[in-house]
Amino acid sequence: MKKNISDMKKLILCLALLLPLIAQAQTPIEQQSWKNDWDYDFRAMRFNEIPSFKCPYDDYIQYAPAAALLITKACKVEGRSDWGRMLAADAFSTAIMASLVSGIKYTACRLRPDESTRNSFPSGHTATAFMCATMLHKEYGSVSPWISFGGYAVASFTGVSRMMNNRHWCTDVIAGAAIGVAAVELGYLINDAIFKDKHRGARWEDPVFNEDPLLKYWSLECVYGHRWGIGSNALSGAAMLAQADLPFHPRFSVRARLGINTLRAEGSQDSGNFYDGMAGLSFNYPFAKVLCVEADALLGGGGNRSRCPEEITAVTGRSFGEFNCGAAVGVRLGCNFKVKLLAEYNLIFPANAQSVLLGLGTAFFW
Repeated sequence: MKKNISDMKKLILCLALLLPLIAQAQTPIEQQSWKNDWDYDFRAMRFNEIPSFKCPYDDYIQYAPAAALLITKACKVEGRSDWGRMLAADAFSTAIMASLVSGIKYTACRLRPDESTRNSFPSGHTATAFMCATMLHKEYGSVSPWISFGGYAVASFTGVSRMMNNRHWCTDVIAGAAIGVAAVELGYLINDAIFKDKHRGARWEDPVFNEDPLLKYWSLECVYGHRWGIGSNALSGAAMLAQADLPFHPRFSVRARLGINTLRAEGSQDSGNFYDGMAGLSFNYPFAKVLCVEADALLGGGGNRSRCPEEITAVTGRSFGEFNCGAAVGVRLGCNFKVKLLAEYNLIFPANAQSVLLGLGTAFFW
């Protein structure tokens, strides 16, 4: 029963993320009033740095977690299910994922970034990759959390690659990830209802993680977000961040962050990328079993590339300092993973360019 409740929570969380994106995707992207505030800015990040990038490896790496699953099972490593039960669950999951992706693609009819076809939303490659990664996590995440981390890292790289290849918008990728995870959770719920206690493996229990408030945990995190400029010298745009927490106390850590940001001046369509690095202190406090709150204060600096538009460098200069502070609410997903919603204030000095960042993050902690 506890297993099914945990699966239902993950399914509900995925649907809560997916449904607003589906509703939004019904409006053609060229007619969306906020098109310069999210999808177009992430696309600009790609064009500002690698405008001619094109590589087909994402057609193959989407299946890497599934290959790892089958190879591990063939090597007779004990997992959640035996061969028959696992393949049945995978078949249910694949059917659900394929039905959702195909059904939504040809009702939303969203134009791809490269304007080749109108079946951009959601990303089928990303849905497949996250489905395969979640299958691997379900069967072998209890062996080692790093197996799950490896699967989801490959899936995330697949999603980023779809944007790098100019085949999908950012929201296509997020929706594809949610569909992939939700399909497996629903597929396994159906499969468990059919097989009940039959054909269980030695590691029947789903991967769990009982967080001890007295222990220190390391963390790796990826954040997708958007900055809204405020005040004079306002600069807005997309942000992609990677950060790590190095704990020195159960509640406090040293946080190090690297980021790539696409910024544009108020009223301008031209954007430029800047790169930054920051470090500082972070605080976390778990409550209600699966929830946690976080806060941080970071200091660092960054710089613009030479191709950055003049209206941006006129504000920031080629290099600058940064101060950042913010808070986040995280939801632990049954194992060593968290999904986080965060809000942060950022100040670029000495230009006094201020912005507020809202983002969605995924964290792996151990």
